Parts: sequence; structure tokens; C-alpha cells
Amino acid sequence: MGKYTFIFFVILFIIIFLCSCSSTVKMLIPQNLKTEYVDETTVKIRWDYFARSDSFEIQRKKDGGTFETVGEVEGKEFEDTGLNPDEIYYYRVRAIKGIRKSDWSYPLEIRTLERVPHVPIVEDPELDRVERKIKLKWKNTNRSNVRFEIMKWLDGDEPSIVENVDGEEFEDGNILEGLTYHYRIRARKGDYVSEWSDQVSITVDIPIPYSVINLSADRVMPTEVHLAWDCELNDLDGFEIWRKEEGKDWILLAKVPGNSKSFVDNEVEQEKFYTYRVVGYRGVSKMNPGILNIKVPPKIVLPDVEDFEITDVTNYSIHLTWNYGSDEHEGFEIQRRTNDTDFVRIAILGKDVKHYEDVDLKPSTRYYYRMRAFNGDGYSEWSVVVTTVTLEDTR
Repeated sequence: MGKYTFIFFVILFIIIFLCSCSSTVKMLIPQNLKTEYVDETTVKIRWDYFARSDSFEIQRKKDGGTFETVGEVEGKEFEDTGLNPDEIYYYRVRAIKGIRKSDWSYPLEIRTLERVPHVPIVEDPELDRVERKIKLKWKNTNRSNVRFEIMKWLDGDEPSIVENVDGEEFEDGNILEGLTYHYRIRARKGDYVSEWSDQVSITVDIPIPYSVINLSADRVMPTEVHLAWDCELNDLDGFEIWRKEEGKDWILLAKVPGNSKSFVDNEVEQEKFYTYRVVGYRGVSKMNPGILNIKVPPKIVLPDVEDFEITDVTNYSIHLTWNYGSDEHEGFEIQRRTNDTDFVRIAILGKDVKHYEDVDLKPSTRYYYRMRAFNGDGYSEWSVVVTTVTLEDTR
């Protein structure tokens, strides 16, 4: 064997050896696989690779599925489109150089963004008694940027959207004491909205920061006490009228509407002391009461009304006249009833009046009348009851 032949075989052996060694060395695995961008239908991923490669193979699978190749790129990023919104996908990558391939990278889990937002999970509302506010909080499970619409209503009212916020809490200071407020919340993303959340409710059970004022007795008589008062609020449900006798418990006499500012107690006894309490309320909340102490005077009987009679009748009116022989009275009260109703007061007249015309009546209807005199100490007895039938309507 010549010198050059020997050198040739040595070089050939080295080449074969190096080739065989390089085919047995593992390629590096792509590292740091991460999400670069995600929306409802598109995912973009990136990775690092610290060796030479010709390309990278990318595989994808859905949650619970099997991996399938979805692309091969020369660079170190890949964009996958046409995906389903709000679905979990897994991606893995391996490097390729010639016929050699690295092992697969560790899978990267990505969930595409929701197109229709998820329903927020609303906590029980909180009533801040110091700030007098209702505070709402909820959990946002959306990964997209969404806003939240708050629906609010009272019992018997139509719900309406009252606010649109970015965050996950809302403070409502537009509330009234004593009422129960209901809320629902939904997420909005552009033209897409979630379903409404479950309803949450809270009652504003704190006192009304106002008082009944100027409680007074317009008239104190042996048989009646006429109460009157004022209040700065016009949106109350009503007023409770309470009365107490010395040594006894409070009793509730009546509830009157919120637009009432007077009440007549006709269940009093002569020469007794009473304490009255008037309380405004709305729902479950009450305001500071007005308090008044009264002594009922003894009854002084006035003379009866004389010559009470009907002097004229038409289709729609009845004319009444009378006489009175005393000067101790302050005026007259007239009451009327029909066959279907009880007596009700229809007029309070001055002391010098001796006649009254009752108008706007119904034709062919029987009416009954009675009257009595009064002053600051009491009433006379009721007069005799007079009755007649209005004329027939001939139109």
C-alpha cells in the first residue's frame, strides 16, 4: 500500500466516524413556548431555539383530542387562524434539520377568547349604613375586555339599566330608606352581551333622617281630638298615629297615606290625659316621631238644632234650612247618607248660616240628612233625620 493510499483511507475513516457520531447526537428541543397573541379565532405563539435548524413543525390538539400537524415554519413563531371562540387548544413544537428531528416541546395550553361574554358572578350586596350606599361586587370570568351593565328596580316597577361600568364593583347612592332594591348584572363586549346574572336584593333598613314636625291639636273637644302635622318629605308610604294613656302601653290608632297631614281621634274620653305620637314611614324604615300631650275637656251640651227641614228639591240638588236659638256655638256640621252608604260629613258651616244647598246629586235617588251644632267644647245632639228623593231626570 502506497503512502497516499494510506492517507486516503485514514481520511475516509474519520469522515465516516464523524458522520456516524453526528447522527446519534440529539437535537435541542425548542424552549420557552409562549403565547404572543390570542383573540376569538386566532392564536400566535413564539419559542426560543439555541441551535441550527432548517424548520419547525407545529402540532395542535383540542382539549381531549389528539395532536395533529397544523404547520411548518422556518422562523420561531407561528400564527393559527380559524379557531373556535372560547375553546382550549394545546400546541407543541419540534425542530427539524435534514432528516433529523428533535423531541417535542412541552405542550402550551391556550384558550381562545370568548365572543359572547360570560355571566358575572354577583356577590350578596352590602349596605353601608354610614355612607348610606348599596355596594355591589361581582367576579369577572371573561378574558376579553368587557363592560358591565347594572339593572335596578323596586317591587312593582319595571327594571331599567342604571349604570355601565368597567370594573367589578358598583356603589349606588341613589336609594331611599325602607325600600328593597333588586339588581342584575351582565357583561357587554361590543354588540355581544351575556345573560343577566341571578337577582340579588337588599333592604335599606336604616332610619329616615327626618322628623314629623309641628304636631299640634287643631281642635280638642270632649268627643274628638283633631291632630295636624307637617313633614319635609313627600315620598313616604304613610304615617302611623299612636296614642298612650297614663299607665298603659302605646296603641296604634291608624295608618294614613303619606300625603295626609291630619287625623281625627273620635275615641277619646272626657277629662283624660293622652299622649300622641305620629311617625312617618317608608317600607321598613321610620323617621323620628312628633309627640304631643293633650287633655280632653268635659263635654258641654249645646242646644239641639231646630226646624231642620228640606225646603226645595230638584233633579240634582236639595235645599236645607234650620233655626238655632243659642249663641254658644261656633258652627254647624251636616252629614248625608243614601240607602247604600253610611252618614258622611258633607259640610262645616259658620255660626250664622241658616241654610245649605247640596248640589251635584243623582236624579231619582233618596238622600238622608242630619246636622248638629258645635263649639270648642263639643257638639249638640244630632238633629232629626230628614229625607227626600231627587226628581226624575226628564232630559
